[in-house]
Amino acid sequence: MNREEQVKEIQIGKKEAQKLVDTAASVDHLMKSRHFNRVILEGYFKEEPVRLTGLLADPEFQSEESQKEIMDSLRSISLLRQYLNTRGFLGDQAKAAIEDMDLAIEEINAEEAEA
Repeated sequence: MNREEQVKEIQIGKKEAQKLVDTAASVDHLMKSRHFNRVILEGYFKEEPVRLTGLLADPEFQSEESQKEIMDSLRSISLLRQYLNTRGFLGDQAKAAIEDMDLAIEEINAEEAEA
């Protein structure tokens, strides 16, 4: 693979990594929003699990179907939280990868200049 192909391949990887960084920045921006904090972080991630857990013991919600719906709701809360955390983690990893890719391009260019 020649220098131009190497650099082009790295730049394609950088574009994909930048998408992850941008998504992580969007999640970070959401986390700083007071509206998001009130509705999602407080309401959905804290208050809703407490409410749902209380329903698990409620005599009116003891049917197998009701119990399944409650557990599905709890699972959905967990999955959203996991999704947001993962977006942040992947963004951090992508940011580091972009730095590594920039260094690789510099090394490729330096080798070309020496030749």
